[in-house]
Amino acid sequence: MSSERATVSKGSSGLPSSSSSHAREPWLPLYLLLLLAATLFPFWLHCRPGPFRLTLPVPFDLFQNIVLFVPLGVAMRRSGSLKCVLVAGVLSLGLEGLQPLVHRSPSLWDVMSNGAGAFLGQRVGHRADALLKRDLSPLVLLIAVALLVTCAVGSRYRLGAGFEDWQPMPLMIGNEPSMDRPWLGRVAELAIYDRGDPERERWGRDGPSSWRRGGPVLWTRFRSPVAARLDGPTGPRVFDPLARPTPEKTRVDSNGLLLEGGLWAFPDSVSRHVYERLVASDELSIYVDFEPSALSSIEPGRVLTMSRDAALRDFSIAQRDTEVVFRVRLPVTDENATHPDTTTTGSPLNLSEHRIWAFYNGRHTRIEVDGHCSGERLMGARRGWRPLAEPLGATLGVGCGFMAWGASGTARRLRRRNRIALGMLAGISFGLVLWALGVWSHLPHLGPWAAALTVMASGLGVRVGLAPVCSTVSQNRPLR
Repeated sequence: MSSERATVSKGSSGLPSSSSSHAREPWLPLYLLLLLAATLFPFWLHCRPGPFRLTLPVPFDLFQNIVLFVPLGVAMRRSGSLKCVLVAGVLSLGLEGLQPLVHRSPSLWDVMSNGAGAFLGQRVGHRADALLKRDLSPLVLLIAVALLVTCAVGSRYRLGAGFEDWQPMPLMIGNEPSMDRPWLGRVAELAIYDRGDPERERWGRDGPSSWRRGGPVLWTRFRSPVAARLDGPTGPRVFDPLARPTPEKTRVDSNGLLLEGGLWAFPDSVSRHVYERLVASDELSIYVDFEPSALSSIEPGRVLTMSRDAALRDFSIAQRDTEVVFRVRLPVTDENATHPDTTTTGSPLNLSEHRIWAFYNGRHTRIEVDGHCSGERLMGARRGWRPLAEPLGATLGVGCGFMAWGASGTARRLRRRNRIALGMLAGISFGLVLWALGVWSHLPHLGPWAAALTVMASGLGVRVGLAPVCSTVSQNRPLR
């Protein structure tokens, strides 16, 4: 009888059979639940999602997506590598395809990095299985915790979303100081606010309201009648934007400032004032009324920029063909504010006058073209762990599942109600941590999402807690 039981419980290689592997990996349903949370959470609900894209990837995003699918590969360690990659690819493709339904933009880089993570987990798990000849659930938990610690150690390079890295730079229209990013078109009016979401007011000949009532720190009108002012705590200060000679390839007429490959720079005192007000607030909004005269360019032409050259800036609004590109330098970007930047979708520009609003409120950027939201991006949490959400989610999935695995391992010594309570505790713990993650990361929609997932996780925890009972009954063995 004992030899028959051994034959049933082990395969020819001496490793646990595939039928027992599912019972020994009760963390897998909870991990899949975390996978659903990480990939289908509706971060922002303002703009329409973009199509599948294959733009230049962000290395940290690739790392997150690889880590996210490593546990799936470990769970499929007894399957072939090709099957593991195909399953991960189909799952990832399905999740990415659903993202437009929750106003998120899918990425082909995510699909490829998810497949790479599953392949890595499968190979590591298969090798460890062969060497250890034992269940890998504790090892998976150890790997997940190690990955979480690694992310946390490197998080100081990703956390924070203020302007503490900014430097005083000149404020210019139409080009970079290096003259290698020309923009062709006409600028009629612009305003810069030190607020993340100011009221989009309609103003007349006297310009917008004063700074004390929520107005801009800089307002300039180039169309007739020309006017400009700085504003702040000490009150408004009017200045003449045309006091200096008009540069080459730049001219002013009754319709605004026309740029034909030249550069128009604000005085140093104006640039300094704008820099000081924005750094003090860590928020930014820009309004530009402009009309492009060309819709094709090799590099994004600078409509408005505060920068030193083409690779070092504080912020800029640029035109790339029929799209608007908004860049803000933050601790989560590089010095050029390109990884990541924010680009509109749907080609909203044409050869006519457009009114552009670009916002950054300390959490995310948004671009509005002629009153319609055309692009946005979550840039990172000011005081939160948002950049760690996906690897943290994978870790929580494995960790909560491991709690249920522990309940399964001691099922013979626990009453059914205790097993159910422990399973529910795993699910509730998952939900509470996810909810706290949303509060710290300033994600207002995470509360209801976490509540729904808590109920699902608790139900899975109960199912896992009852798994030993089901297994014992199916094998006709008496409960102890």
